Formats: sequence, C-alpha cells, structure tokens
Amino acid sequence: MSVLDAAIIALSFGVTFAIGGAIARRQRDAAEFFTGSRSISWPLACLSLIATETSAITFVAVPAMVFFHRNATFLQMAFGYIIGRALVAWLLVPQIRRGSVTSVYEYIHTRTGPTAGALTACVFLVTRCLADGVRLYVTALPLSLATGLSIPWSIAITLAATTVYSLLGGIRGIVWIDAIQLCIYLAGAVIAIAVMAGRIPDGFGAGLDRLWDEGIFRVFDFGFNLNGYTLWAGIIGGSAFSLASHGTDHLMAQRYLMVRTDADARKVLIGSGFFVLFQFALFLFLGACLYALWPDAQLADNNAVFAKFVAEDLPSGVRGLILSAVFAAAMSTLSGTINALAASSLQDVAVALFGFSRERARSVGPARLLSLAWALALGACAFLAPADKSVVDRVLEIAAVTYGGILGIFLLSRFTRLGSPPVLCGFFLGVGFSVLLAFVELPVVGKVFWPWYVPGGALVTIAGALLAGTRLPRRGAADRPPERDGGPLPGADPAPHNESNEVST
Repeated sequence: MSVLDAAIIALSFGVTFAIGGAIARRQRDAAEFFTGSRSISWPLACLSLIATETSAITFVAVPAMVFFHRNATFLQMAFGYIIGRALVAWLLVPQIRRGSVTSVYEYIHTRTGPTAGALTACVFLVTRCLADGVRLYVTALPLSLATGLSIPWSIAITLAATTVYSLLGGIRGIVWIDAIQLCIYLAGAVIAIAVMAGRIPDGFGAGLDRLWDEGIFRVFDFGFNLNGYTLWAGIIGGSAFSLASHGTDHLMAQRYLMVRTDADARKVLIGSGFFVLFQFALFLFLGACLYALWPDAQLADNNAVFAKFVAEDLPSGVRGLILSAVFAAAMSTLSGTINALAASSLQDVAVALFGFSRERARSVGPARLLSLAWALALGACAFLAPADKSVVDRVLEIAAVTYGGILGIFLLSRFTRLGSPPVLCGFFLGVGFSVLLAFVELPVVGKVFWPWYVPGGALVTIAGALLAGTRLPRRGAADRPPERDGGPLPGADPAPHNESNEVST
C-alpha cells in the first residue's frame, strides 16, 4: 500500500473521528446515546439502516458468491426482504414503538413477561455477536492483503477505529457517519467496476456475453427444492427472515425507534428494502465482472477474491479509495452493532433481569462501558469465520437458526396473551427444530438451506406455545406484564403522544 493510499484511509478515519467527537458533547443520557431522543429524521435513519445491514459482507463477500454459486440467484432473497419489511411496518411498528422503549425486547417484557423478554435479548446478544464477528473478519481480509499485516492485527485496527467513534458519538454520531459511509462505499463499488471493465481480456461487452452464456447472470430458479436459492426460498424464506431481522433484531429495529412517528418508521423500512434490492444487484454485478476478469481464479478462500483484486490490481490512490469504502461498509455495521448490543444488555439484562438501578442506567457511563466490552467480544468472534464456504451463507445461517424462535415469540406477543412458560416452551421447540434443519440431512429432502430455518422455526414455536398454553397454568401476578399492552416498563418515563403519534424530544 502506497503513501497516497495510507493518506486517503487516514483522512477517511479522521473525518469519522471528527464527527464523532463533535457529537459527543451532546450526549446527555442513555436515551440520547441509544435512540437520539427519537428526534432523528427518517431519511437519515433510512440511510443508516441501509449502511448497517450491508456491511463489509456486501462489499467483499457478496461479489464472491458468484465464485461460490456461479449465478446470481442470491438476488431472489431481496424480493422477500421487501415483503418482510412491509409486514413489519404494518404489524409490529406501532406496538413496538408504543411507550418509552430503549430496546425492542421491552415489548416482549410488557406483553409476555420479564423472563421471555430477557431470553430473547440474550439470544440476540449471542447470535448478533457471532454473526458480526464474522463480518469483522471479512473486513480484515483486504487490509491484510494490502498492507501485509496479519489478520489479527488487521482485525484489531479496524475494531479500534470503530469503537472510538461509537463510544464518542452514540447513535446520533453513528447514523450521520453511516450516511457518509454509504456514499463512500457505493462510489467505491462503481469505481471498482469501471476499473475491471477496462481490464477484462476479451473486452467488457464480450466478457458480459460470455458470462450470460455461462449462466452467471441467472437470477430466478423456479425449482421446488429446499437445498438452495430458489424463488420460493426468496419469497417465503426471505420474507420470514426480514420479518424476523427487522422486527425482532434490535440492531435493525433501533433505526425506526429513533425517528419521530410511526409513519416515519414505515418509510425507513420500505425505502430501505427497495434500496437493498438495488444494492445486491450492484454488488453481484461487481462479482460477475470480477469473474469475467479471473474466471479460473484458484484461492484458498474464495471470500478473499475481491480483497485480492483490491490489493494487487488497483493503482495507487484508487486502492486507498476502495479500502476506505470497505472500511466504511464494515464500520457502519460494527458501530451500530456495538451500540445495539450495549443497549440491549443494559436495558433487557442488567435492568430487567438483574435489577440494575434504573437511575444509573440512564447515565452515559454504563452505556459506554458496555459498548467497550461488546467491542472486545466482537474481536474474539472474528476468528470463527469459515474459509471453505461463503461467509454470506455462514452469517445468515447463524442468524436464521434463532430468528425463527424469536419471530414466533414476537408474533405470539402481538396476537395472544400467553405467559412466559408456554412461550418459552414453544421457543425451545422452535430453535431445536431449526438446529435440526441446520445440522441433519433429512430423508428424501437432504440438507435444508438456511432460508427455510426461519419460517419452520417460527411455525413450530407458535404451535408448541399454543399447545403448551392448554397444559400449563396461566401466568401469575409476578409474571404479568405491567400496565397496558405495549406500555412502558415500571419506572420508565412515559413518552407523551399526540394525535399524529409524535414523540416529544
């Protein structure tokens, strides 16, 4: 990496730290640190959501999926993602946003009981840390190849830079930086495609014709099987996955908890869905161009194919821009993850489960301390990434194993009045079923692909809870949710509402 490349990356980091430092002075309490006092504009929250869910996985590993699958059928998932977000917007947003909530799992607490609320939060903490640890590993690949640093040092540098501005600016700083980083990495993708177009051996047009003939641009698979990316996996599995991720994963839900009204929250969800469809198409096309350039690439880890191109085939200056874009994509997700993990562990575990003082929980100090702790945990999980398969598949598999059970709990909380015992019984049955699908080859069907884990796990959770509800005793007063449906937890400051559902800041 040249001096010019290093200077460009340093400038990118410098701007990031400057924004975080400027916003740090506004952090009055934990509500500001975690939700921006619900005063973030919806376009900014939408850009932040897009940046958060794409990460370095999209920039580095989605192009590599062309080398793993030899097609673009992964794009079918984006159609289901749009449907799932629409369901979240109309089924869950008003209920989840009602009252003064810092974490989405407080809704489970108020509807079903503290045990179920704490359990869903703990599952989120573990699975999100594991999945985003893999994302951190992907980010370290191009830095390691470009600089010669080892993977552990590359992980440490990326994580340290992200942690600093996450601790400084809280969620308000994160969303502003997310918006800037989104522009950086989209520009980086376009620049990378332009460079590749000029280097394809048989010319850009002829190279694309060759890819078309080889089926690289094939998007739709109408097959009726449970073993890969099909249209049915995209529509059914993708919808369920998005309903779970954006309705029950606090990292995503945090983006619509921070805006002013329910209408704004719906705009954030629907707008981000269509943008993600465009974004997946862009990065899969980038991967196709890379395949046209290197059709016979032999790598120990196909996930590193784009990182290899950045490190070896880009001119000085352009390499710095692309690396800045990769870091921007990674940091936008990791910073949001650190903040969301800290928010959930403070409100849903420390306060709700272990009785941590609500007064102390309102201060910024514990929020920052927990943010630092989760940053270190992410660094440890980064070494769990696979080299023998697509990290996109691995990350989504990790989430899908538990998403079905959590989605089942949310739907039961939304449409029934079951207490914690039957709901928890259904949850463990649902997660157990998803684990079975993930690790056991079923007769006739074979190995079930990850998009089916969520709908299968959710259905088993709901059925198991409803059956258990007929056998187990009704919940007692100790497990009865406080106040009205979706109301604030005991001791929470109720958020005033007007006719337009505007939340006071």
